[in-house]
Amino acid sequence: MNGGTRLAATAGVLCAAMFGAAFLIKRLPCGRDLEAWLALGLAVCLALIALPWFLHRRASVPARSGCSAAALVAGIATWVAGFHFAGIPLLCRLF
Repeated sequence: MNGGTRLAATAGVLCAAMFGAAFLIKRLPCGRDLEAWLALGLAVCLALIALPWFLHRRASVPARSGCSAAALVAGIATWVAGFHFAGIPLLCRLF
């Protein structure tokens, strides 16, 4: 398995785990669910940014930067999709 394949597989697993965790986080009490979701999203997105720099070492700096940006976009898209499909309330404290 080369570096690009390993990178894509690891990023896919991280995004799938984050999406699945959205349905578990939904069960937390009001207010705690949004905090946990924000913390998890930040941690996964930071990991996705750093992943190409560790797993794709033979690539050039522009290639690693591009992979890092693409992984970040995938992480943000997964974060928003998990937020939407799991139904994590945004303003539960007001009502």
